[in-house]
Amino acid sequence: GFYSTVSGSSTCSSCNAGSFQSDVGATYCEGCLAGTYSNAGAAHCTICDSGYFSEEEASQCTKCDSGSYSNASSGSCVTCPPGRWAGYGSSDCYSCDAGKYALE
Repeated sequence: GFYSTVSGSSTCSSCNAGSFQSDVGATYCEGCLAGTYSNAGAAHCTICDSGYFSEEEASQCTKCDSGSYSNASSGSCVTCPPGRWAGYGSSDCYSCDAGKYALE
């Protein structure tokens, strides 16, 4: 989670949130991939849970809006098709019950 770009440095810098460094003696940090996130000083990125997503170099995951869902490690949410629905932060779309419908 730390790096140094200067020869003879007496300290190392912490990787910014959304990036990581797992190697010792590093001179740079790598950005987290979409579907993952990190806090500052991270040695690795953490996978977003189902119902959440993140873009590249994210410092946190975001819940999917109602009407959409995601699997774990997703870079975006998927809109539910007609006849199916999902609540805020869902990991799947659900079929409408008998007597009910969903257009979007």
